[in-house]
Amino acid sequence: MDKLTKQIGMVVTITMMVVLGGVLYGITALSPRMTLGGSSTTATCSVSGTGAIYVRVVLDADHSPVQGATLNGVETYSCGGIPQVWSITAFQQQTGGWYSPSMPSGAATAGQFTVNVQYSGRSYSNIVSIEPLQVTCFTLSLPSGNYTAGMYSANNALSQCLSH
Repeated sequence: MDKLTKQIGMVVTITMMVVLGGVLYGITALSPRMTLGGSSTTATCSVSGTGAIYVRVVLDADHSPVQGATLNGVETYSCGGIPQVWSITAFQQQTGGWYSPSMPSGAATAGQFTVNVQYSGRSYSNIVSIEPLQVTCFTLSLPSGNYTAGMYSANNALSQCLSH
């Protein structure tokens, strides 16, 4: 075969749902398939439980929540050496100035999350980890761009961010 063709597909199966501290977690099996020149291989990965991420954007001066910032993100999770990438353009406002990304159906909610913030003509970008059964609380201070990212038990996920 003269040309090497590559096709990547993904099948997502929810195998079990777990309730932990009032939060529903899906234990997910991912099966990406890769075809190279007619032969096919399948890598099977499983996530021991989904994590969560909350993002807050505050002002340097008084740590009050910023009004008018635009958020988006990209989540990357590698399964069998094949990156799975999800673009996030919508965030849901939570209490205390925190936002949670609206993850697309089938997203693993684990791996690396790139947070992009646009505010007052400037762009900020940071990469944070999302671990299974953990909540990542990411705070970006503007205009300095300083940030903190704590990781806590996903039990009562948002309340973990509110208390730290």
